[in-house]
Amino acid sequence: IAIDDISVHRVVTNALAFTVPATLAENAAAATATLTVTPAPSAPLTVALSSSLPAVLRVPASVTVPAGQTSATFALTPIDDTLLNGTRTVTLAGTATSWSPASGIVAVVDNETATLSVTLPATATEGATGLTGTVTSSAAPAAPVTVQLVSSLPSAAQPPATVTLPAGQTSVPFTLVVPDDTLINGSRTATVTASVTNWSSGSAPIT
Repeated sequence: IAIDDISVHRVVTNALAFTVPATLAENAAAATATLTVTPAPSAPLTVALSSSLPAVLRVPASVTVPAGQTSATFALTPIDDTLLNGTRTVTLAGTATSWSPASGIVAVVDNETATLSVTLPATATEGATGLTGTVTSSAAPAAPVTVQLVSSLPSAAQPPATVTLPAGQTSVPFTLVVPDDTLINGSRTATVTASVTNWSSGSAPIT
């Protein structure tokens, strides 16, 4: 008679998870986040909370999930610093002994604003090299700000996807690529637009 020596063990993973808003305005009221635990704890579970940028987005030191429950809520409090510093990404963490940690990301959108403008050469020849443009802000940011750049006709003029406006500076240059497509297609006009969330965008054409 053969005796089966195979045994099956059930592995239970104690896991924490966050549900948080993707974005919050800097001057918004406190928002609600949810901590979910799997499985439900047999005794009250205290989870330590932290924010990577507490001067931007504040969380309580901890949150407690009652015994037999699978979730608890806590407040996310954005801090309005009155500085021009663009959107900042905050990473949240939740930890408890013997539980896999929770993490979440919230983009805190600055409510201070500025106006962008773009300067480009008026004209360019296909395949030309060494061309540059400039993004200018009406006010200098207090922290580096990422500016999105988009061309209305990438086959004619290609800026980088982003450029960083340094803290304390009001302008930054960027390289502009004008591809040679080997086609007979006459003069074409492309418009390059610079944008930052909650700022007034700027644009300029090049032919």
